[in-house]
Amino acid sequence: MNEQIDLFGGASPGGAAASDPAAEGEAEASAAAEASAKAEVSAKAEASARPSASRSRTLSRAPALPSAPGERPASLLVIDGTALLFRVYYGMPPRQAPDGREVGAVMGVCHQLLGILRRRPEVHVAMVYDAGQETFRNRIDPRYKANRGDPPPDLVPQFDLVKEVTAALGLASYALLDYEADDLMATLAARARVAGMGARLVAVDKDLCQAVSDDHPAVDLCDPKSDVITDAAGVRERLGVEPGQVVDFMALTGDSTDNIQGVRGVGPKAAQGLLAPFGGLDRKREEHVR
Repeated sequence: MNEQIDLFGGASPGGAAASDPAAEGEAEASAAAEASAKAEVSAKAEASARPSASRSRTLSRAPALPSAPGERPASLLVIDGTALLFRVYYGMPPRQAPDGREVGAVMGVCHQLLGILRRRPEVHVAMVYDAGQETFRNRIDPRYKANRGDPPPDLVPQFDLVKEVTAALGLASYALLDYEADDLMATLAARARVAGMGARLVAVDKDLCQAVSDDHPAVDLCDPKSDVITDAAGVRERLGVEPGQVVDFMALTGDSTDNIQGVRGVGPKAAQGLLAPFGGLDRKREEHVR
């Protein structure tokens, strides 16, 4: 179900808070930096062969996200840094650094990240970003996100500033050419589960509903605007289908936000009716062939 709680409050998985936050913070910073370096090498190797969108979500290797001996498996919090920057940019008043650069969005992101680290020192935090405005999806359909404008000129330099801040905090940052932040979020969640960790994806994009799972270790979504947590029941309540049916559901209905055309005349109710008896479009096609 959709549960109204504090953004990173008691419903989050994870172990007890560390008895020495300063020492743990230093250790986690070192571990996160090492994990980021390993991930960069891994990403370069994976990029040598361009995978499909589905494969990019099911890479089997787990990230190097350690837990202290004897602790419960830690949880992974993955934040859509691109969406967060846009949100705070439009939600906060402009702020200038002494040299005149606009830094309001950076300050907003810092405020939120520091709050996370104070409240949940046992959580491993990763920030993910879009690496560019186009991905492999634009080669499949040039209309994909063609309805989006360019980011504000004074926001663009703040992305690099935020990455410097997150590195200073010891947090891992990920971006990969030809892929979106959503792709990396789902991939990190899958890797975390292989490592025995639950994952919470902080994002508003309903595409990520397909990554939700109640199976242990669980993956859920957190809306950064409303603090609503969405599990598998929440996906069913929101879209009327199971998490595993989200891809087919959106293929049928389309997505005006991303400028994706669906099947003409098929809305949410019709898509739900088509998917409910069969579980997915592939099984429906098999039944039709028979």
